[in-house]
Formats: sequence, structure tokens, C-alpha cells
Amino acid sequence: MVKMKLIVVSRKDTASLNIFLKLLDYGYKEISESYYRKDDAIIYVIEEDSIYADYVEKRAERDLDLEFDSIIFASRHSSEKKIPTLTAHTPGNFGKAEYGGRDGELCFSIPEANKKAIQIMSELAPENYAVSMEATHHGPITSLPSVFVEIGSCEENWRDDKAGEIVAKAIQSILDLKPRKKAVGVGGGHYCPKFTEIALKTDMAIGHVLPKYAEISEENIKKAIERNSGTDLVIMDWKGTPKRSEIKKIVEDMGYEVVKAKDLLSTVY
Repeated sequence: MVKMKLIVVSRKDTASLNIFLKLLDYGYKEISESYYRKDDAIIYVIEEDSIYADYVEKRAERDLDLEFDSIIFASRHSSEKKIPTLTAHTPGNFGKAEYGGRDGELCFSIPEANKKAIQIMSELAPENYAVSMEATHHGPITSLPSVFVEIGSCEENWRDDKAGEIVAKAIQSILDLKPRKKAVGVGGGHYCPKFTEIALKTDMAIGHVLPKYAEISEENIKKAIERNSGTDLVIMDWKGTPKRSEIKKIVEDMGYEVVKAKDLLSTVY
């Protein structure tokens, strides 16, 4: 049986519905209530917020008698500063699960999807929109590699037709991915500008990002590596990592190469 891609849309999410309408322009057709199909991709329109849709793939598999290999969540991004932003990130919680998922549990990442979504959105974004990878955060928990692709950061942006078109195109683009060298990012802030720049300017694909405000512990580093769907090396935002020398040794003792983000970026300038 051919495994399908699952795109999840939430009826409770204005941005998600905006993206959904733009995805329909690519030729998705309704196959049953709440499900739409084009080739090997299924859109599933759910009732709850996506961050609380734990194991949503199980419902879709049961309803359609299909198997899936990955999940793409079309979603909103919220920020108090309300800066127009297009983002991509892996779901999961390094600590307490305050917004869905489970305490200390991560989804499997799709590093190549993070990379390609950021690239497409960066190419197409209007001048007033920032484009950024985000650190790993929030739910849901799933059994399959997952990625969130989002419009931020307030109602006006969530309803923005152009933003919806761009994110829909990014989602369509990540239905077909090329293998890349994969990395885990460690350190830096939530919007991880250095890792975003690496995604845009190098061949490296970064999946999980363990930021400085989370607990950068051996346990969390191990989780990120194990749930990265493949890890060739670990990239550190050196100045943005507390106790950086200790963390570097922990990673190297696990058998992984450590590269400083600034050193990687210096090769492309």
C-alpha cells in the first residue's frame, strides 16, 4: 500500500481555513466528509485546534483505510507583538506541555520540510512579512514525522489572502522532498535567526531546535537527536547556548559532530 501525506486543517483556526481554501486551488477534491484528496495527499479538516489533535493520523487511517508517512499542519502563529510572520517548525515539548502534546515528548521531525517551507516562503513573502524557523514547541503528539507551517501573528494576517497563497504553495512544495544532510539545532532564541539563515543559505536541513530558554540537558539533546528522523551533526548557536563548552562535550560524547552556526555560515559568504 502506498503511504500518503496528511495535511491537517482546523475549523477553529482562521489562518488554517485561509490556507485550506488556497490548497483547494491545487485540485483537491472532496472524497468524504472532512476529507479531500489530490494524488498521494489527503487534507483532513478537523474540529479542534491542531495543537490538541493528538494522534490525528490514527483517525484518518481508520476513516479512510489508508496509511500515512508524514503530517503537515496548516496553522496560525500567534505573537503579542503581532509582527506579520511566516513560520515553520517541528511540534513537541522539551518541558511542560502548556499548549498541547505531552510533557517532555517530541514528534519526529521532517528537517527537509522545515528547510523547503522556509525557502519557498522567503522567496515569496511580501516585504512586511518576516520568515522564520521556530524552536520546537507545542502539541500535538503524533506517531509520524510532523511539521507546522504557519501564518502569523494576528487576525489581520491570518485572513491575508496573499499569506494564505504563499503557505499553501509551501505546503504543496514539501509533498516532494529531496534527501538532505540533517541536523539538530541547539541554543538561540525562539525564532532562531541563525538556524533560519542556515536553512536558506546552505544545504543543511535542521529539524528539532532546542532553544536556550528550554533545559539544554543531555536528556533533551538525546530526545532531539532521536526524534530528528536522522541526525548527521548538531549545530550550536555558540553565543546563544548556556554552558556551551559542557554542552559541546555532551554531544560529542554521544558520537555526534558539533559545528558552530557562525562557522557554517562563514562558508557561504
